[in-house]
Amino acid sequence: MTDLTQRRVLLTAALGFLTLEPCEPERRLLDGWLNTWSGVGHIVADMVREDYDLELRRYVGQGRRAMFSGRI
Repeated sequence: MTDLTQRRVLLTAALGFLTLEPCEPERRLLDGWLNTWSGVGHIVADMVREDYDLELRRYVGQGRRAMFSGRI
């Protein structure tokens, strides 16, 4: 599988999850996994592997911010 094909497959899967209603079991399962520190760790590891720069910042009492940049 070429890099471009793999990216297309991942994008298609991600967009497919966006069509699910928040109460559907598959969506709850995905949210339960990604809304944890281990889920964030998986995302960060994959972004680093794809050569993205990533910054996660927490502002006390104001929430969090994630910034990333990479090649186009």
